[in-house]
Amino acid sequence: MIFSWLFLCLRSVSMLNLSVQDKGSFRMRSIIAFSVLTIGLLLFLFLNQSNVSANDAGKTTLSPWPPVVGETYPDLELIDQMGNPFRLSALKGKVILLEPVGMTCPACQAFSGAHDTGPFGGGVAGRGLNSVHKLLPKYSNGFKIPHRDVVLVPALLYDMRMGAPSAKDAVAWAKHFGLKMSRNEIVAVSPYDLRSKIAYNLIPGFQLIDRNFVLRSDSSGHHPKNNLYTHLFPLVPKLVKSR
Repeated sequence: MIFSWLFLCLRSVSMLNLSVQDKGSFRMRSIIAFSVLTIGLLLFLFLNQSNVSANDAGKTTLSPWPPVVGETYPDLELIDQMGNPFRLSALKGKVILLEPVGMTCPACQAFSGAHDTGPFGGGVAGRGLNSVHKLLPKYSNGFKIPHRDVVLVPALLYDMRMGAPSAKDAVAWAKHFGLKMSRNEIVAVSPYDLRSKIAYNLIPGFQLIDRNFVLRSDSSGHHPKNNLYTHLFPLVPKLVKSR
């Protein structure tokens, strides 16, 4: 690309049709040539940076990040276990129970049901942890999922090798744990690499998003802002009832 720009700049210089019969005209031509090349190069860099910024803007789905309790949740671009792309905001109107998942994480395996189905991919299920399907009713006065107004979204952030997960990982995770879209269970991955220190610190746990797409409770990470059992789970049926 840059060579094309330089060629065009040189061609522009040649079109000036300057004479080289004396040193003065030669010097003048050299100055003009240098100026044209410099301007062309700067223009190339400007346009290239503009394209990069535009591309990055299309991928900026994590603002604000990490999600902030009481504020609108970042509108993540995701792919479900059926291979369909969607934005998280498409679920607005439902209560969203989102789980940031590291596929090697013992707690994440347990929350998805590893003690019932066996761990995924040779992993380990966290001791003393049940699936979210069993834990939620225990700590929410009997409220159960699947439920038509609640969407469970295990969002895969790391694969079994701590790399960026693929759509195939979403398929495999859903199949292993019997998670089905028909039951409002959407295993999702991003088309972009979301791995970061911030993302890593969100694992394990859950984030609860209300019908207005506002984060209402955050029990994610090793130092959660809200307690999973005394705050997040009991809040689920309350958000379902509120409209």
